[in-house]
Amino acid sequence: MSNTDIEASEVARRIAEDDAEDLFVLDVRNEEDYEEWQIPGSTNVPIYDELLQYDYSGLEDNLDDLPEDEEIAVVCVAGVTSSRATDFLREHGFDAKSIPDGMNAWGRVHREYDVDSADGITQIVRPGTGCVSYLAHDGDEAVVVDPIQYIDQYLNVADDNGLDIIGIADTHAHADHVSGARRLAGELDVPYYLDANLPFVEVLKRATYGDKTLFAAAQAGHIEKFVDTLFWLAVPLYLTSQGLGIAAVGFVVAVHSAMYFLQIATGGLADRIGRRPPVLAGMFLAGAGVLGMVLVDGYFPWVVLSGVSGLGMALLYPNLMTVPGDAAHPTWRATGMGVYRMWRDTGYGVGAILIGLSMELLNIEAAFYVIALLMFVSGAIVYIWMQETHPEFGTHEPPAPE
Repeated sequence: MSNTDIEASEVARRIAEDDAEDLFVLDVRNEEDYEEWQIPGSTNVPIYDELLQYDYSGLEDNLDDLPEDEEIAVVCVAGVTSSRATDFLREHGFDAKSIPDGMNAWGRVHREYDVDSADGITQIVRPGTGCVSYLAHDGDEAVVVDPIQYIDQYLNVADDNGLDIIGIADTHAHADHVSGARRLAGELDVPYYLDANLPFVEVLKRATYGDKTLFAAAQAGHIEKFVDTLFWLAVPLYLTSQGLGIAAVGFVVAVHSAMYFLQIATGGLADRIGRRPPVLAGMFLAGAGVLGMVLVDGYFPWVVLSGVSGLGMALLYPNLMTVPGDAAHPTWRATGMGVYRMWRDTGYGVGAILIGLSMELLNIEAAFYVIALLMFVSGAIVYIWMQETHPEFGTHEPPAPE
């Protein structure tokens, strides 16, 4: 580790052990990201975008507010901008260090505590997310309860204490996309005890509105189908009303559908950069393509905007579908996906009715404006409520059971 770095685990240790009196944690992420999730006791100076452009003016403006007699731990998203800020601060005489891998590293930090009120219980806490799991042992045998996906933590604790793990228990009666129980049991070839079976009514409730992330995914899947319906119903009628021939209309619509072949490439984005970015891009790109269809005139612009909308849908289809799959517990994942698909596919019928009413009561252009607006509103809901569910850097924590 560089002498200009401080590990997230060391920051967590000093906070947990009340050894942070001379440690000042400076978070340079954007304010909305900081408000959503932060290191306890940290101070936010939202200069992330400026630092990406090597602009240090915002940091310089705040130098007088930083302590000169304390160690400063600088954190960002992944350690890039915090490293730049650290170099700048050190050049100005501050004892600054960067947290490598930023909040991603903070999310992986684990702390171990012996439970004073019960013998043989070690509590393993992930302070960055609030996840709590346990290693219960008697003699030299142990059972791990509710392990998260970083299973090496449990293997290391067992090895350090000379314990033999003989079973894994998963008590979460709710969606737990970060569970490492099944993988840990498989790694050790020990029994896996599961208590997460939900009745259909409970799955329906959680997959529909009980979990904000699942609700955001369901409504986005529902509304995205309005775009498909628009291209099947309203786009041919609109283009023919503008004097375009039947064959040309067919080609414009076909371009939209042809873009779906790009799912072969776009589907991998969610694995590399997370679920939220391609879903958000898809919602707004598809909506923009729909809106643009009635703002331009001419065969070539219509072809281009049809492709833009189709590209948005290619971003949406494979990546949005991963969200309910991530957030649903394996024991009710198929049921949860069924609920999601039900809400998604009813979008065809609802969209057809909405498009028809818009055309009947207003005019054909109104259908485009309405669908574009709904895509933008739906995208905003995704932005506000749909948390990241990627197992490596996700922030989604399902609600506790009632």
